[in-house]
Amino acid sequence: HGESAQVAAPSALAKFSLVLTAGLVGGLLTCIGILRNAGFMLAKSSTVTNVLYLEIVFAYLLDAFVMHGHITVLGIAGSITIIIGAALATWFDPPPMGSSGSKEVQAPPGIAPPTPPS
Repeated sequence: HGESAQVAAPSALAKFSLVLTAGLVGGLLTCIGILRNAGFMLAKSSTVTNVLYLEIVFAYLLDAFVMHGHITVLGIAGSITIIIGAALATWFDPPPMGSSGSKEVQAPPGIAPPTPPS
């Protein structure tokens, strides 16, 4: 009949190691999230979009090379498409207003431009 295999209970050191690892990983991911959100608030929206799309490519590469996941032609084609799209969006992104080569925004006729507070 069925014999039940006995599994040894984890030691106190193994439990502590697991809790410490989970705490460090959780803390690191929290810091990454805070810094990432702060960077997104400071960046232009077009740059943020490119970074978010490139996360898909990096996740695919992580799965393929670190986790030894299954690589497909469709996955490679999708990654290449995302990289080309992000490169083109960055290449053709217009310069910010007020920089060299762009016009300053003018107030419509009859409306005085705002004055800075004194």
